[in-house]
Amino acid sequence: MPADLKPRAVMLAPEAPYPLAGGGALRTASLLHGLARHFQVDLIVFRQPADPDPRAALPRRLVNRIEIIYLPENRRTASARLLRNTVRLVRQVPPLVDRFSGFERQVAAALKGERYDLGIIEHFWCASYWEQIAPVCRRTILNLHNVESVLHERCAGVEKGATAFAHGVFARVAAEMEAHWLPRFSH
Repeated sequence: MPADLKPRAVMLAPEAPYPLAGGGALRTASLLHGLARHFQVDLIVFRQPADPDPRAALPRRLVNRIEIIYLPENRRTASARLLRNTVRLVRQVPPLVDRFSGFERQVAAALKGERYDLGIIEHFWCASYWEQIAPVCRRTILNLHNVESVLHERCAGVEKGATAFAHGVFARVAAEMEAHWLPRFSH
């Protein structure tokens, strides 16, 4: 089908599907290729500071348009990670939800003036962007790789001490967030 006759879709993903580096990128790329067979796709991705520009690795004509949201630098030392996760624990915000939160203006700007037949949000970490995506889409789907509350609950069951406690808190908070966000998405 000619591209201009295909329905339109937008996909928001916490990581770029290309270059293919890791299971998350591979899964997102697979979904994107399937989607592009039937839709004109606009892609919104987050980019870590040191990652290569995803536009260079994206196959030509796979997407109509790509918008990149730049994440702030995150120190990766053990002490920096401990501090970040302690703050997240006190604030009761799961780590990856925290990492990908706060970009509502950038997502809204990427969608400004657009209308889509379908919106797909990858990962629960980005579920809150339903508020920006759903108003411009006829249907909005959340594509879950896993259920965050169950993941944290299982981690709490095998970890010890403070790590088990933190996962327990994040499991409870994630369950509350799932109860809030999941019913909003199309089925």
